[in-house]
Amino acid sequence: MKTTLAQAALTEGVTPDGHTNVVKTVTAVPVQLGDYSIISDVLDVETLLPIIAAQGRELANNAGRLIDEYIQDTLANSSIGVIYAGDAANRASLTASDVMNLDLVLKACTFLASQGQTGERFKIIMHPNVFLDYAKSSSTNTWLNKLIYEDFKGIKDGFVTAGVNYDIYISANVKPFLVDADTDFNVYPTYCFRDGAYGVGTLQNLQTFYKPFGAAGTEDPLNQRATVGWKCMYGCAVLNDLFIVRIESRAGTDYKWQEDLN
Repeated sequence: MKTTLAQAALTEGVTPDGHTNVVKTVTAVPVQLGDYSIISDVLDVETLLPIIAAQGRELANNAGRLIDEYIQDTLANSSIGVIYAGDAANRASLTASDVMNLDLVLKACTFLASQGQTGERFKIIMHPNVFLDYAKSSSTNTWLNKLIYEDFKGIKDGFVTAGVNYDIYISANVKPFLVDADTDFNVYPTYCFRDGAYGVGTLQNLQTFYKPFGAAGTEDPLNQRATVGWKCMYGCAVLNDLFIVRIESRAGTDYKWQEDLN
């Protein structure tokens, strides 16, 4: 709500007209996700690793990736603003040289700040491949030491550096857009947020399940199978299109580079 100076002017002894608040309903269709892994008794006794605990960690990582992917799909199908790297006018016209740099980050933060006075720090989430381009940018010359930063502000996992009014986090869960499967033409999204940009409604918190050998009763009469799994249910929706910006760019280091290392 924006009130003009004339509307806010008071007359002595006269009660001014107020404004009616309007609350809009934002709906999201919940989705239930889950997965499990079967562990055989032979695998359990032959491996030198604590296989059940290790499999649990892998399933937890997979759960996080799928939840992040669902949120990103919601953001990708919304009407949030998009900034393209270089001189590109759309995703398909991005060239190999259209990579992330400080100027793109500042442009996104300027848009977010222009939506109204805010003292908050914006959150920026990049894929590691994209952050490498940001770090190599000739205009990137200031880094904030993590230990110093922790002294005056709590941070979350994935934090790598900060700017004047933004914090950058990296995550391999950032899902690129595959533009051309034949040429490995990946376009990477970078998400820039203000508080209240989107919301997640949880109907079923993330749960983990371990069924020991023989838990299936007569279905597993020789205690040959154990399972480890997870399940959750929630919905996601954009709450304010103006509080989030997506930067789209190529990456000088793409998935092919990772494959070549293996």
